Amino acid sequence: MVQCPTCQGTGKIECPHCNGTGFVKPTITNLGSQAWTSEQAVFVRGIFQNKEDIGVYGRPIAEVEASSQTYTNASTRTYFPPQERITITLKIEGIEYNDYRYLSNQRYVRGRIILSEVEDITCPYCDGTGFVTGPEGDGALIDGEETEYYGEGTEYDGEGSEYDGGWKERKQDVPVSFPVDWTIVGVGVVAAVAIAAIVVVRRKKVTEKDLRILAPIEFQNWVVQRLSGKVSSLRDSRIGIDAYTAEGHPIQIRQSDNIGRNVIENFASVMGRIKAKNGIIIAFSFADDAIRGVVRARINYRVEIKKVTVKELIERREMI
Repeated sequence: MVQCPTCQGTGKIECPHCNGTGFVKPTITNLGSQAWTSEQAVFVRGIFQNKEDIGVYGRPIAEVEASSQTYTNASTRTYFPPQERITITLKIEGIEYNDYRYLSNQRYVRGRIILSEVEDITCPYCDGTGFVTGPEGDGALIDGEETEYYGEGTEYDGEGSEYDGGWKERKQDVPVSFPVDWTIVGVGVVAAVAIAAIVVVRRKKVTEKDLRILAPIEFQNWVVQRLSGKVSSLRDSRIGIDAYTAEGHPIQIRQSDNIGRNVIENFASVMGRIKAKNGIIIAFSFADDAIRGVVRARINYRVEIKKVTVKELIERREMI
């Protein structure tokens, strides 16, 4: 029996996960991202998930690469709930005209979110002590031991020592085995590809402000889901039909304000071509002359067009 050289007789060894500090970086994973241009700015979104059982704070920083320089914007300190996904969207403004044109012409805008200032958490392997228990807990046994079962009754071990059957200790040199996983798991922050300024928690009710900064395809998908409809074919989308309701009525989706008579009459013309009798136009708001477009559509094309605002969709009002 000799003193354990690893724990120096204390029975404890430095935690390999936190290197004895008692703290580790939490794992926050990026689950996907995208970036797009709108309103002379770049929006970048990332979906993150905190893999820990406790909430942590971090600071998202947005970056987007243009032709002449890289533009950035930092979010406020953001809370990541335990074991929960959140969506982070940042708006990068102040982009020069030529750079904005360059980004607008790109099929994929190169943006990302980096998480900085992420708070350390108590190491879950050593509970913040910085140490884990050694092989036997007393810091002395490094030669190990085994036991054998010899049955019942009273026997002698050949050295004049009596024992009462059952389990008998038998010393044997064996390699030291520590009950610790020595593979240091990578507990770090995974960098995100996107950019953030508005934090939308999974269970948060959607608002008009949230929907205005969605990518066009995401906004369209949200509308279709809200109406329990289906996305139109590529052929129909080219003529101005973005989706259909469950009843087969055509839908045109506009992620803009002040939709007026001309848009409604053009949609009525399309509805006449496909012989549809009822249709819906979705927009954030409609201009004063929109009602004239609805009336003219009824008179000239014999179709009924329902004007629906995004606010009505959010409030789940009856559509048609």
